[in-house]
Amino acid sequence: MKMLPRQFKNFFFYFTAILAGICIFASLVSSSLVSNIFSDDFHKQLFEQNNIYKHAEDTLKQSITKLIEDIQSPSTTLPEQLKDILYTVENILTPQMIRVNLDNIRGGIFKYFKGDNAFLPDIALYGEILPHVSVLKNESISDDNQNVLSARFIKSIDKINLSALLVYINRTDISDHLMTTKLVYWIISSIPQVGVLACLFLLAVNIVLDSRSTYVFKWLRITIFACGLACILTFILLIIAFSRIPLDIFDPFLSSVPLGSNIAVAYLKDLFQPVTVHLLRIIVFMVLFLLALKILKNIFKPLIAQQKLLPKGLKQIWSVSPRIKNILLSLLLFSTLFCFSFSIYAASQELKSDDLSEIIEKLRHRNTQIKIIPAENSNIFALLLKVVDRDSGKPVEGIEISISGKSKEQYKVFNEQINYNNNGYKIILDRGTFRCSFINNDAMDKYYLPSPFYFDIKQSGTTIITVYLDKKVIDPGIIEVEVLDENYEPVEGIKLKLNNEESDNSDSLPVFHTVTNSEGIGVFKVNKGIYDLDFVDMGTAQEYELPSPFTAAIKSGQKDRYTISLVKKKM
Repeated sequence: MKMLPRQFKNFFFYFTAILAGICIFASLVSSSLVSNIFSDDFHKQLFEQNNIYKHAEDTLKQSITKLIEDIQSPSTTLPEQLKDILYTVENILTPQMIRVNLDNIRGGIFKYFKGDNAFLPDIALYGEILPHVSVLKNESISDDNQNVLSARFIKSIDKINLSALLVYINRTDISDHLMTTKLVYWIISSIPQVGVLACLFLLAVNIVLDSRSTYVFKWLRITIFACGLACILTFILLIIAFSRIPLDIFDPFLSSVPLGSNIAVAYLKDLFQPVTVHLLRIIVFMVLFLLALKILKNIFKPLIAQQKLLPKGLKQIWSVSPRIKNILLSLLLFSTLFCFSFSIYAASQELKSDDLSEIIEKLRHRNTQIKIIPAENSNIFALLLKVVDRDSGKPVEGIEISISGKSKEQYKVFNEQINYNNNGYKIILDRGTFRCSFINNDAMDKYYLPSPFYFDIKQSGTTIITVYLDKKVIDPGIIEVEVLDENYEPVEGIKLKLNNEESDNSDSLPVFHTVTNSEGIGVFKVNKGIYDLDFVDMGTAQEYELPSPFTAAIKSGQKDRYTISLVKKKM
């Protein structure tokens, strides 16, 4: 080790010490984020503290009341049955229903983030957890009482899945944000274990390079100092950020969630308060730890120099046989390397086994591109939306697009529908944040409906946004997988994965997922081709011995069913 160039050794020494400090910092901060920001119990406290339940109740009741006032207008041509359904919804919209659903949705979303649930939570309309409106039970049903008929229709629906509701109201952008948050949660929750093992590995490498106590103590001091410095800088940045938060920063978020800017800022401050307190504790601990290292160095340095710290036999072995010393140091290095490598491997397998790989693929292939052309007139804020077929690169005509939002300066509200004109879809807007959504018409039938998205108009000129459309699967084949247990009973909640080996149609996605229903059946609707079908080892599947992947060939318009029997693992 002494043959290493001195400059390289010094560089490696400081580089690994600082890197280890950053690893410790990341591990400590991510642990705090997981235990606070990604904790359902913590958010429940914040809901109470910021009076979110009452605010949600007031907002929903105001919205329903305004909607009912609108439909009572003579100019409104809404079917009577739909009006009756709205009246019934107004009756069942109780404070308890709102509170239970908020708790259900919040808890279900965090289970979705952690991978405990494969789907978003349900919104409960009726059921054991919600009180029934007595008039709906006792009032007799007659042909003249359409209100009760509509009420009974709603009562027959116990719950609605949040994912289905978001698709129905064309707000799949919210689903996309939740999927991205799930990926962020997975990354943050994986950091503590990987960071600690990386730090131990770097320490082992430096001990192998130089096992002198002064060298090791100096490395530890620099590591702790780097971690403490990162904590101090983060603490200062958080304090500055929360003292100068602009209210309009929440405009894209608040357009999806009915919260006022003041409530959002207060909630965010309360959310990060435990993190700042945790950082302050880490800073104090690091200062005390550095002092302790200094004291220990002063105490043990003379003893180590005089070799009084080691037992007599071990002292002779250590001094006489450097080979044993090298073997012990090598074992230390390779054991930490093995643990670190195994943690990386386990994380990569978890990434492949869950639908996180789909999220990454979706983030890599965004459907929109934005370009801005400055204008000579500083008062013109134009949007040119180009809708292009991804395969051919040609513009798609006949698409109906809705643009909504409000300007920041003149507070002008926009809610416009635009159609194809010359080279694209063009509209004059203003400086502000806007939402673009696509209307499902005849021209959109052969394409997958893009998720709505938000965009900012910040400067004058023409903002060009290009949206790429993907064609739907044409004349698909259907693969049904029936999963039974050893008693030939259906197994619900088994997640299946289909990998596309080869396909005649480039529109097919590389990976498909499905989950077996109450009848134990999972369905794939795919292009013709050859696929590898595999079980995902998570959730209910972990209770069974899973079979090896197998190949499934499907043709256009063909429907194939595979029945697989699983055996439970022996405890």
